[in-house]
Amino acid sequence: GAPAHFNKDVRKYLDKKFPNRYLKTEVFKMPPNNIKELKQRIINKCENIISEQLAN
Repeated sequence: GAPAHFNKDVRKYLDKKFPNRYLKTEVFKMPPNNIKELKQRIINKCENIISEQLAN
């Protein structure tokens, strides 16, 4: 089956909570030079998500 984040209700909630594909938009503001840089950008952005964004 599909992963949980592809469930219609979950997807709708995530789209409302994090509009415009927040993480992807932030990570790809500039194209990464390599996979290592991409991974580090993802880690950095995830570490900076404030707890209020994760509440509810």
